[in-house]
Amino acid sequence: MLLAALFILTNCTAESPPPHELAAATSALASPIYLRPTDDATVVSLTHANTNYGADPTLQVDNLDSEGGIERSFLRFAIGNVAGRIGRARLRLEVLAPSSDTADVYKTPSASWTEETITWNNQPGIGTAPRVASMPSTTAGSLVYLDVTSAVAPNSVVSFALVPRSSDNADFTSKEHPTGRRPSLILDNITACIPPVSTPTALNHCPAAPLPQSPREVTSEMTRVTPGVTVTQLTSNGWNNIAYYDIPAVVAGSNRFVYSRVRAEGANDTATMTLDGTDARLLTDEDASSPNTFVTPDGAMAYFPRKLPDGRVGLMAMNLNGSTCSPSPISELYLLSPAGFPTGGEFVPQLSPASRSCSIDKWVIAFATDAQVHRIKGKGAGSLWASMGDVALSDPYSHEPFHRLRLSPTCPNILMYSRNRSTDGKGRKDIYLADLDRGGPPYYLGYGQDAFDAGLTSFRKIPSHEMWSNDGLRVSYTQAVGNDHEPRRLVIGDILNPDCTFRTVNPDGTSNLEGTSGIAGRTFKGRVLNNWDDGDGHSYVPKFCSWSADDDLFACSGYKLVPAPDAGFVEGPSAIFVMNPSTGYMRFLTTTDEQPGQHPYHGQSHLQFAGNKTTILFDSDRSGMPAQVYKVTYPESMLPLP
Repeated sequence: MLLAALFILTNCTAESPPPHELAAATSALASPIYLRPTDDATVVSLTHANTNYGADPTLQVDNLDSEGGIERSFLRFAIGNVAGRIGRARLRLEVLAPSSDTADVYKTPSASWTEETITWNNQPGIGTAPRVASMPSTTAGSLVYLDVTSAVAPNSVVSFALVPRSSDNADFTSKEHPTGRRPSLILDNITACIPPVSTPTALNHCPAAPLPQSPREVTSEMTRVTPGVTVTQLTSNGWNNIAYYDIPAVVAGSNRFVYSRVRAEGANDTATMTLDGTDARLLTDEDASSPNTFVTPDGAMAYFPRKLPDGRVGLMAMNLNGSTCSPSPISELYLLSPAGFPTGGEFVPQLSPASRSCSIDKWVIAFATDAQVHRIKGKGAGSLWASMGDVALSDPYSHEPFHRLRLSPTCPNILMYSRNRSTDGKGRKDIYLADLDRGGPPYYLGYGQDAFDAGLTSFRKIPSHEMWSNDGLRVSYTQAVGNDHEPRRLVIGDILNPDCTFRTVNPDGTSNLEGTSGIAGRTFKGRVLNNWDDGDGHSYVPKFCSWSADDDLFACSGYKLVPAPDAGFVEGPSAIFVMNPSTGYMRFLTTTDEQPGQHPYHGQSHLQFAGNKTTILFDSDRSGMPAQVYKVTYPESMLPLP
């Protein structure tokens, strides 16, 4: 969903800030970007010099409070891999108590403090730090914008101090305020690291053959739909599905999306249509070896594995805004040879969504031909991309084929991956995280099946359906507790620092790893979300979850818990819902009416946001085989979630 950020961020303005700010900077060739603070707190001198106020809902600034003390406030922001150069940065604050002579803003030399521990006695020193902004007189309920451009840079952590100028106190909302607009750092006027590519639209898309489809609204046909929600069946001709929950489908800069049209086992066409279900086009009518078609985040190129006449599988690409829709190879390496994977077992060609950062002025794609990972970098179809070399990963199952490869969207050096068992091709191993540039042994993401093998019975957590956030720094995954048929929960882990290194230590100095030795010693901690009740007595658990463009909302497909006849639970009816990743609160939208056991994804729909938070694509075989692509839309008034 990285490319969907282009839609959200382009439509934001300083005068009308979006209701959901980002927790970290999204890598997108658009502006503005809203960041909320990772930490904010007030410190007070004299009798409260050792008191921490990090959980307070307000930030206070005063040169003489009621007890004669001084009040200062601090804010800390983590700026990630912004995919461009920042032209302007503004600190936005909402005023609660007005002041005629408020405060000055300083950038503190140290940003190592945390809101849980900061006090007057251990506050970061200001010393000779230059003043970066001066706050004007304020009125209650207003928003104050302060230019702090000189203090910010990509891949950095910045700390601001609000220092009072007078005893005319001022109060502002903190990030803990229950109803007010939270403090934000707004980044805009961003200049792209790569010259923008002219993105395709419904009018200048590459000339593809028409593909008849008959979209229609089916809201009344669904088993259960929340009032105000609309469900539209977009496809009708053949067997159609979106690629995957974490493979971007929406074509940036247009109202189109790319989907797969399955003709037979191992034979997949790439198609496109508008988000209202019209102007369907068949981009390719040649066999692909995988139903997954990828689109670069700038919307300029689609790429996919394709079976060649001699049995090999090549990595093919086409320019979506070109004069033809003809695919051509972008790598001289093959994803699969006629002999297949040398150790036997099932092998599906694996490749990753495209990644980029300002340090690499091209898109980076990772793929596997065997037990090694290969990376290439380039800008479009029509020529071979440059090789970045091969990497042999040192996990315990390095001799076995890959199950999934996912580069961080903003850190092309970081790969999240898993492998298959060579015996049956289906058994999942643990999920790993590796630094392809710096090397070293990989880290674990949660505890997988091999935690059982190692006897870690106290860590019976099986991770799956992992996905990077759009800022490229966090990972979400679902987790079954006990076995794969018991209730799942969603886990979010902070994995990377803004400089694309592993976050093994948190900003407060505590470890970000679980356990003390062995498998557990290199496993990232995660925040568990368990609130699956939609508030109407219907309890669902997640199967596939996809981040919104600003990483502030999840769209999930999940199933209702149904007690099994013997013990435990089984997967019941499936549904689409949205979820607040900060609280775990979910809101039911619609059932999918999926037929368990028929759909290739085992009765659970894949889904993803379609350019904004109120439009979701999913696939379902609700009317029996074949499966079709659907769209869910719901009013903005349903947001934000508690």
